[in-house]
Amino acid sequence: MGVEVDVVSGFYSQSSGTMAGLAFTALVLLLGARDSGGDKRYSAPHALMALFVTLFCLLATMVTYSVLAGNKDVDGRTAASEMVAGLGLSLAVQMLFFSLLLLLEMRPEHAAVARVARWVTVVVIPMVGLLFLMFGAQGTEYLRTTRIPGVTVGACEGSVAVPLTSVALFFAMGIVLIGARAKGIHLRWARERRSWPSIVALGWSVLSFVLFTAITLQPTGYLMPRLMVLGFMSFAAIVLATMGVLIQAGGPVSRPLVANDDPPPLPGPDKAPDKGPGKPVADTQEKHPVLKDHHLVARKTRHTKGHQERGTTAGGES
Repeated sequence: MGVEVDVVSGFYSQSSGTMAGLAFTALVLLLGARDSGGDKRYSAPHALMALFVTLFCLLATMVTYSVLAGNKDVDGRTAASEMVAGLGLSLAVQMLFFSLLLLLEMRPEHAAVARVARWVTVVVIPMVGLLFLMFGAQGTEYLRTTRIPGVTVGACEGSVAVPLTSVALFFAMGIVLIGARAKGIHLRWARERRSWPSIVALGWSVLSFVLFTAITLQPTGYLMPRLMVLGFMSFAAIVLATMGVLIQAGGPVSRPLVANDDPPPLPGPDKAPDKGPGKPVADTQEKHPVLKDHHLVARKTRHTKGHQERGTTAGGES
């Protein structure tokens, strides 16, 4: 079955532009909320970084697909460029969902939705992205089979290598991602640097421009070898799976204490903390470890002073 690459690329270019507009709007709203004196307790610096990288990736993908849409002569170079752009679009969509996940996890009232969003971002998006790339790789195989005189499309020896390899990679990646999400793995270095997914997506966007330029400089009759197509599919599966594992390893986002928050006042040595309505002292101390440590120090100080006073009294009587 033939595919009109120019028409499909035009649709992908429009979709990328629409999603880029959504990312830009979300970025402006988040920045505007802080500048207008909004609730800064829910500051999301990692979400801002993710949205910025998403915007860049989507714009890069839109430009690539726009160039492909303007090319009416479909050849091997066009099919190869479509595969390269497909990985960029998959990563951009995953980054868009990652940004939404970070924003949801900053709000405790959206915990249930955040859990579903984490499954979608870590597992569903990478697997769908790999299938998307498989359909793009079939365009190269279609051109390869139609170049052989007297051979019907799909009857060429080895033409099933790409779909079979893609299916194997699909199930292997599914096992890795589902296992990582089900076990709830968390890595300390990933939690400290939640920007790793953004770095991976941004790096591929820059590299895709280099590859796109290299493919464009190839001669007119260029057709990507089948071994190279299989290698690219394997590389794409590794990149998408790595993105999912990095997002999962970062763990859920907890609301940080920012400068706008007023820390609870420390009580005096002889003053109990404000329990609040219906809150015992023990519960307040559990929620504020600083208060708990303060009370321990106060009790030790009073105990030491009591011993000193009793020792002074005993010395005076003697």
